[in-house]
Amino acid sequence: MKTINLIVKYVYQIFLYLLETLGISILCTIIVNKIAPIDNIFDFLERVTFFYALYQIIIYNVLQQINDVKRDECLALSTMYKLTKLYIETKSTTIKNDILSKLQYQLKPSTFNDNKIRTEYLNIKNIVENPQKQYIDIINYKLIYCEQWMEEAVLNWKYSIILRLLK
Repeated sequence: MKTINLIVKYVYQIFLYLLETLGISILCTIIVNKIAPIDNIFDFLERVTFFYALYQIIIYNVLQQINDVKRDECLALSTMYKLTKLYIETKSTTIKNDILSKLQYQLKPSTFNDNKIRTEYLNIKNIVENPQKQYIDIINYKLIYCEQWMEEAVLNWKYSIILRLLK
């Protein structure tokens, strides 16, 4: 990929972020201006800054919770895959019982896991019920993706609604 294409991509991503944050701030300022008119440019800038800060605080806190939930899901899934790998290697009934107990909890409808994570837990259940050495490679593969999902959950672009939708 050419350097110019990468630069355009970065500029586009920054533009989308600014469009979201400043656009919402300016829109809120315009709406409030209908109720309490602005006298000068400094009042306008003050209100834009206020709504920008307010938007950032709200978005950061809401998306932080969503990111933490995703990271927690991935951490639990990663732990479960590691336990499953250990079970395949040792055939310990204690480990098997622990895994099945944890799976029962993770697959409850009241547990906050998305469908992708639930599918992974069902895969683990199938592996535990029919343990074979060949599954170790699959588990290692899945662990790589769990690590990626955990790291992706805390990237800064995850604090932008528009970038979340487009990436």
